[in-house]
Amino acid sequence: MKKLIALIAFTVFTTIAVNAQDQENPKKIFIILLSTKNYAEAKKFATKASETLELTLDLRNLYPNSKIGLSYHKEQCKIMNTTYPYVTPRGFYSNEDFVSVEYSSQYKGFAKGYYIVVASVYTDKDIANEAMIKIKENYKTAYTKNTIVKTGDYTK
Repeated sequence: MKKLIALIAFTVFTTIAVNAQDQENPKKIFIILLSTKNYAEAKKFATKASETLELTLDLRNLYPNSKIGLSYHKEQCKIMNTTYPYVTPRGFYSNEDFVSVEYSSQYKGFAKGYYIVVASVYTDKDIANEAMIKIKENYKTAYTKNTIVKTGDYTK
């Protein structure tokens, strides 16, 4: 009986912990238009894709950084009261349509070292599928990538 109670308590605790982690680190679906090692190419492609898809271009004032891929400027980091270089990974707070350039190394399960042109981030699979239908009309090679967006220190 004690083992059964312990097993039930463990199961309840584990379920609560997993649910709390899911809220802290939401699962997201990224729609990716391009992956490249060249930031200038990614930015140019993102600008054109924004016009083609009629979506807002949101580069978030990020700039290439040899240490972490993309970062806010030093001045912005001071205003944010954080170390430089620093970036908040896209997708943690957003669930919307936009075009941006992100750095793949910030996301679990993504190939490392690429600038990726993202055309939206979603939590809802059905909404992501609807968006993909429209995007595929212009970008046949677009694909989705699922990941968990983690908060934390992206200065390394």
